[in-house]
Amino acid sequence: EVKMNLIFANTDSQIEITVSPGSSVKDVKSAIMQQHWPATHVDIETVDRLRLFAGGKEIGGKGSEDAKCLKDCKLPDSGGKAL
Repeated sequence: EVKMNLIFANTDSQIEITVSPGSSVKDVKSAIMQQHWPATHVDIETVDRLRLFAGGKEIGGKGSEDAKCLKDCKLPDSGGKAL
């Protein structure tokens, strides 16, 4: 399991989710947008790109980078959490 602490820009909203290490970055981004997007944040239809970071490094990116599984992204060990 990978626990992710979602912090949304310009809000006080913070959500923790748990995903499988075998999940692709693209699937995680899709789940965030469909299931965890704050109602008070910008309209989801206006979002062109969602960026995830862990340990100061971007997870995935564009195109083929988003096809990687989380286990292949070399996430930092922070007590089981990707922040």
